[in-house]
Amino acid sequence: MNKTLIPCLALTVLLQGCFVKSLSPWLSDDCKVTDIDLTGQWHDAGQGLTMSFAEGEEKDQYQILFLSPDNECARVEGALYKLDKTFYLMIQPPECTSFFEMCVNQPCYSLFKAEINDKEMILYYIATEVIKQLAETKKIKICEFSKDEPPLIISSTEELTKLLKDNLKEDNLFMAEPLYTFKSTSLLGASEADIFK
Repeated sequence: MNKTLIPCLALTVLLQGCFVKSLSPWLSDDCKVTDIDLTGQWHDAGQGLTMSFAEGEEKDQYQILFLSPDNECARVEGALYKLDKTFYLMIQPPECTSFFEMCVNQPCYSLFKAEINDKEMILYYIATEVIKQLAETKKIKICEFSKDEPPLIISSTEELTKLLKDNLKEDNLFMAEPLYTFKSTSLLGASEADIFK
C-alpha cells in the first residue's frame, strides 16, 4: 500500500468510520480552555494507542498525532473546551491542501467528553442511539446514509452548544464507559517510554 495513504485511511477508520460526526463545530471559540497545556505524549496501554499533542498554528489549538499499535498514524487538529465544569476535546481533520484530501477528510467535527488532570486524560464518546432519539424529538437535525453508519449531525453550533448545556444535568449523551484512558508518558518508566522514541 502507498505509505502516503496510511494517515488518510487511518483517520477515516479512527474518526469517521464508526463515530457520530457534525458538520458544524460543537462549541464556539469562547468556550476554549486557555489555562491547561496538553502538549506532550499520552498513551493508552489497554489499546496500545498513543496521542501526541503539539502546539497548533492558532492560539489554543493543537496538532494531534495518533499512533496505532501497528505504527499507523493519523494527524488531526483539536482543542480543549469547557462548559460549566465539564471538559470536551473537539477534533477535526487538518485543513485540506488538495482535492484528494478534501474527498478523504470530510470537514467534520468529533467530540469527546474529557476528564483531565496532569496524569490522565479519559475520553468518553457520544452514544449513537441517544443522538437518534434526540433527532426523533426534533432536538437536533441529522442525516442518515445507511443503517450501518452513524448519523451525520447537521445542526448549527448554537443548537449543539445548547444540547450540551441541557445534557449537563442528565449526563446521558456520552457513553458510560470511557473509550480511551490515556496516561501522560512522563509518568512511565524508562523501558515503557522507549517505545515512543
